[in-house]
Amino acid sequence: MVHAQIVKCAIATDDVLYTALVDSYVKNGKVGYARTVCDILIEKDVICSTSMISGYMNQGFVEKAKEVFSKTVEKDIVVYNAMIEGYSKSIDTAKKALKFYVDMQRFGFQPNISTFASAIGACSVLTEFKFGQ
Repeated sequence: MVHAQIVKCAIATDDVLYTALVDSYVKNGKVGYARTVCDILIEKDVICSTSMISGYMNQGFVEKAKEVFSKTVEKDIVVYNAMIEGYSKSIDTAKKALKFYVDMQRFGFQPNISTFASAIGACSVLTEFKFGQ
């Protein structure tokens, strides 16, 4: 209803407002609606991208999350963490989580608590004791 009111009142595109809409749709499992709103944004920021990646990963759309990540121009630790967290949940993708963990550091981003938690989760799924250690 709020989104409809925004459109009805012809509110100018605002990155903060539209990113909040994307986040709201993602948290309610409506990633299709979130993607539509995200595509409207003139400058797709890292916050919008991170929300979309998390939403896609939570819904099991790994390839779509990867697509959003690759289109994100200015990446940061949070967008990498979203990918690592998403990949870490399944035995089929956990190795990709570890690859992103390594790649993130190669690109100069220092891991934080969230990064370590997700990487350890991937190690648990894969039973990679040595890498986890």
